[in-house]
Amino acid sequence: MSAFEMRPRFKLSTALNKQTFKDLISKNAEMPESCCRISVSENHVFVRVPEEKRHYWSPFLTLEMQEQDNSLELKGLFGPSPAVWTMFVFFYTGVAFIGMIGLFYGLSQWTLNMRPTGFWLVPITIILEVALFAISRTGQKLAHSQMQEIFNFLKDTIK
Repeated sequence: MSAFEMRPRFKLSTALNKQTFKDLISKNAEMPESCCRISVSENHVFVRVPEEKRHYWSPFLTLEMQEQDNSLELKGLFGPSPAVWTMFVFFYTGVAFIGMIGLFYGLSQWTLNMRPTGFWLVPITIILEVALFAISRTGQKLAHSQMQEIFNFLKDTIK
């Protein structure tokens, strides 16, 4: 699993049925040496790092379970915690919106033969977007080892 994927996804199959898998992963997560804490719903399992090991960039795994003919397909999606993900989406959108306002304001000034000072917001917002991207990449690198631990926990569970 690459450290440079944006919200890495994967698929795994197991011969276990859904209830057996849910029972097994719950039992493994309750062990004292476990690297994960989970919550289980009907068709989903949410895996996170325990509170004492968690940091701002710790990964969060969402597993969707789909029963096939004689197997269980697990579709996984790694990402930051929902609060971190929401914050980054808010910042990306907010900065892009400010850039669009600056672009349209500058175009309006330009068409009215005024000095287009609104255009100054465009390069500033581009720099801010690049900075946000660099921050998110740094966070992904910091979370990579925990992501591998969670993935290995999952693979060990379905053996």
